[in-house]
Amino acid sequence: MRHQQGKKTTRKNEQKTPREKNHFIKDPRTKSLASQRKGEKIKMIYNYEENIKEDVKNYIKENYEKEEIKDLDYDDIYDELFLEDTVTGNGSGSYTFSTWQAEENICHNMELAQEAYEYFGYEGVDMSKGAEAVDVTIRCYLLGQVLQDILDELKED
Repeated sequence: MRHQQGKKTTRKNEQKTPREKNHFIKDPRTKSLASQRKGEKIKMIYNYEENIKEDVKNYIKENYEKEEIKDLDYDDIYDELFLEDTVTGNGSGSYTFSTWQAEENICHNMELAQEAYEYFGYEGVDMSKGAEAVDVTIRCYLLGQVLQDILDELKED
């Protein structure tokens, strides 16, 4: 078979590599789509809600027996998780323990940060304490919104 210059030919059964096709993968850190072109991973918007849901589920499964989960009280577990570093970072003041990572997380989530700060009584986002404090504030804000759904889901299992 003779190849013509400028035209790429492939056999019917030959599979294209990820570089040859428009290939999208899930980035496990951000829980969002990432495009893989020329071997580079392009990180998309950090999904706080999905990450907090996963952290809460993991915390409950690691710290409570299956029988105990059915009896968990929303207020008690909320208070516990509000200060838990593996969920909100509020105990130490940092979830990521990395200013750079916290900046990456909040980068495209400034509207969410504004909502969180308004919810806690501030007029605007307070960047004076750094990106890690903003990241923790967003996590604390979303905790209350996702906790009841997670408790309901775990009690059904």
